[in-house]
Amino acid sequence: MYTFIYGGILVVILLLCYARLFGQSGGRGKSPPGPFRWPLLGSYPQMALFGAKRVQDYFQFIRRKYGSVARIYFGRYPVILVSGYDAIHEAFITQQHNTAARPDFLPGVNAVKQHGKGLFFGNGPNWTKARATLKQGIADVLKTSAYQDIVLQETKFLIEEFVEKNETPFQPRDSLYITVTTCRYAALTGQRCDHDSIVLREILRCMADFEQKGGILSPLGTVPWLQYLPITRRSYKTLTGAYTGLQTLMLSEIRARKENFGEGQAGSVIDVFIKDQRQNPDVPSYSDGDVAVCLEECIIGGAPSVALTVDWALLYMLEHPDVQARCQQEIDKVCGKSRQVKFSDIDELPYVSATVFEVQRLANVVPVSLPHCAVDDMEILGFHIPKGTILFSSLSSANTDDAYWENAQLFDPTRFLDDQHSTIKMPQAFMPFSIGARKCPGYKMAVKEATVIFASLLQSLSFFSTGKVNYAGTSVVNIRPTENYIIARQRKHTRQ
Repeated sequence: MYTFIYGGILVVILLLCYARLFGQSGGRGKSPPGPFRWPLLGSYPQMALFGAKRVQDYFQFIRRKYGSVARIYFGRYPVILVSGYDAIHEAFITQQHNTAARPDFLPGVNAVKQHGKGLFFGNGPNWTKARATLKQGIADVLKTSAYQDIVLQETKFLIEEFVEKNETPFQPRDSLYITVTTCRYAALTGQRCDHDSIVLREILRCMADFEQKGGILSPLGTVPWLQYLPITRRSYKTLTGAYTGLQTLMLSEIRARKENFGEGQAGSVIDVFIKDQRQNPDVPSYSDGDVAVCLEECIIGGAPSVALTVDWALLYMLEHPDVQARCQQEIDKVCGKSRQVKFSDIDELPYVSATVFEVQRLANVVPVSLPHCAVDDMEILGFHIPKGTILFSSLSSANTDDAYWENAQLFDPTRFLDDQHSTIKMPQAFMPFSIGARKCPGYKMAVKEATVIFASLLQSLSFFSTGKVNYAGTSVVNIRPTENYIIARQRKHTRQ
């Protein structure tokens, strides 16, 4: 009897201690609400109930149940999920001085960033310098005719491949990955790799492994002991191998480029980094390893998002033939039916650009930002966030925030146009590339690549469905369309 009573008292005491420990934040304001924390695994068991490929659904559930500022756990690490435009703006614009840092203590980060921190998880002066140099490199490459020629050539190959399908239903994703990855590799290294080359196959394999295993913010990267379990050991090695494999490849490209580098040479992003290193030899900055990690991130973070944007865009054309026809009319007017669409044409294609932006808004290829880290104690919408806490912004929640988007779930490119439908306007809640100090430095290249590839496809082809289109994408890292099939039909009087 007494044992039962004392046992009950002990349970109550433990529960109260648990509630106080995880329900308060050092006595300084209220802590964000959130679900139960499982020992060692945090919120991952609950996340698993939504399915390995429905992670985005879990984040939406958290917002609906707990609000715009909610707490979950990645393993033992508390994570604040910030949702909705107002909360995101307060956290990452109004207080960006306090949220621009990245958490450099996650075990998965340290495991795969052995050559350097790069941009994703770099901090301090070296990160600032590397980011500025990367942005300059991308800007320089976008001005070169050589890079544009490669994009146009790759797009031509893609169109020819689709024409050869002879109106047989197919899935375009693998072909789009090859096209975009080849273009991105050329931008970084100044070289075009053949589609059957070992280099391209290795890059595609690494990207596939990264996406399949969920990246370093998956349980494999945040729960260290999983690397030792027989059931997860191989997956952990596959994931870390994807990162280190790409970094090693990029490091070899940097060293090879240095051997034959000319001072006036600036045909790739690597060239801009090398030039900066040689012009500032006495200034502590980034190593070749840091540059290699930056380039790996440009591939992993950039190529899939561009390819999936075009993939989604083609799917939206299937059930919006009026949008497809209007895009084609604009393309025909500006470029004709034979001259290839170029980067310089984009400003004259406002409706096509608006269509790409609407795809990015509604498809939400990158639904959640990379993690930020609170530099000091702070508050968001009245909730106390302790120093060192990890913060994520739910980009998809801003892109579909009913307070800022009329009929948010409706596909309507004109929301990105002025009243005359002649000029692009950019709504404040639009953030496919994040916002603030950590906004993707390569977003201009991503937009140009996606727009030119999409416009070129519509210039030569029209796309049709084989049945009702399923727009319920799956997500692990990026949100991918489900396995829909499309039919490509060559337009009359277009180039062969």
